[in-house]
Amino acid sequence: TNEHLLTVDSDDFSFAALIHDLTLKYNDELIIDQDLLSIDSYRFLLMIRKYSNADNTIHSEQFKSYVYPVLKLIRKRFSEELSVKELAEYVYISPQYLSRLFNLYVGMSTMQYLKSYRLLQARRMLVNNHDMTIRDVCVHVGFSDVSRFIKAFKAEAGYTHGHIRKELTVVNPHEMI
Repeated sequence: TNEHLLTVDSDDFSFAALIHDLTLKYNDELIIDQDLLSIDSYRFLLMIRKYSNADNTIHSEQFKSYVYPVLKLIRKRFSEELSVKELAEYVYISPQYLSRLFNLYVGMSTMQYLKSYRLLQARRMLVNNHDMTIRDVCVHVGFSDVSRFIKAFKAEAGYTHGHIRKELTVVNPHEMI
């Protein structure tokens, strides 16, 4: 199955704006209305279907031969030290060509994707593993320096790692009865 839905913002629609709006809408709520969340999620999925260029991407030989294998490798080895050179060697192309393909198909550089994927995994760990220290999370997702991790996390997420543990709680309203 295709694990990545690749999109490009257009004059008519911006995924970045929609994601930003949804993040603002739900970010500060301690109790989230499940029906509204469901409606917004469905709307988001419809927009992906309408504006996605995934059909063109997944049928591209360049994507199948070079980008997709690297995406899978990053998902498998994200906690290890990885370089664009090493990732490019994995698919037998130059680092410059891999970078161009990533920008074309993923919309960001190879290293930006790796960092974003690592930070996504860090968010998951922070939410699901309250007993892990920030240093443990940092090392587990492939960052060697805690201060760089904290700075990157805040820049990517828009809030601190502590905010996730203290404030971001999704509560099922039916459990409150």
